[in-house]
Amino acid sequence: MTLHTFHLCPDHTPLAEGLLASERLLIIQDLDGVCMGLVRDPRYRAIEQRYVEASRALAGHFFVLTNGEHIGSHGVDGIIEAAFDDPGRAPAEGCYLPGLAGGGVQQQDAFGRVSHPGVSAEELHFLHGAPGRARRWLDSLLRRPPHALAGATAAPLVEACVLDNAISPTLNLNPVRERLAAGDGELLRPSVDPAALDNPATRWDAVAGITDPEYPLKLNFLFPGGHRQYVDFFCGVARRWRERPCHAAS
Repeated sequence: MTLHTFHLCPDHTPLAEGLLASERLLIIQDLDGVCMGLVRDPRYRAIEQRYVEASRALAGHFFVLTNGEHIGSHGVDGIIEAAFDDPGRAPAEGCYLPGLAGGGVQQQDAFGRVSHPGVSAEELHFLHGAPGRARRWLDSLLRRPPHALAGATAAPLVEACVLDNAISPTLNLNPVRERLAAGDGELLRPSVDPAALDNPATRWDAVAGITDPEYPLKLNFLFPGGHRQYVDFFCGVARRWRERPCHAAS
C-alpha cells in the first residue's frame, strides 16, 4: 500500500487492508488523543482494556513513541494497571505498552522493564529534584498577591500542576487557569468536520486549525470520531492480524 495515494481520507478500509497485507508490519503510535482522550489533568486519563489486549496481540509489531512517560504518578503504566480488575495482570502478563517515552529517552518493554538510554546518572539526579523546586515556586506564587490563595486552596492546585515525571518533569498550568481565569477554563481544540470532508470544495475547511495545503506533513487518513473511533479500528486490525493463517497455525 502506498500511503501517498490517500489524502484526508476518512475511510479506513484501505488502511486496514494495507496493514494486514504486510509481512513486516510496524505500528508506531502516540498516546494522548490517540488511544485515550485528551484531558486537562493527566491524572484522570483512562484507557480501555480491549485496547491493551489488542496491543499484546500485535507484540513485536507495535510500539509507542510519546512525550509522556511510562512510569511515575502521571505515567501510562498506572493507567494500564487501572484498566484491569486485577492491576497485577499488567506486570505478570506483559500488558504494558512497549516503546519510547519521555520524547524518546525512556525505553520500556511489555513487562515494565524501564531504562533511560543516553541519560547520565547526574542528569537523572538533577531531574529528580525538579518537581520539588516547581512545587515550592508555584506554591509561593499562588499564596502571594494578586492571587493570595489560602494554603488549603493552593496545595491541591500545586499537586495537580506539577507532573513529577522521572525524565520530563513539567508544570501543567491548566488547573491554575481554570481556577483563576474567567469562564469555565475550557481549552478549545480544533476538530474535524466530517460533513465538509465529503465535498472536495470544502475539504480543507474540514481540517481548519489542524493542517492546511501548505503544511509539508500530509495527513493520509483521518479519524473524525476521535480516539474511540481509532481504538475500534486498532482492535479490529489486531484481531484480524492474530486470525491470519500464519498465526492460526502457530
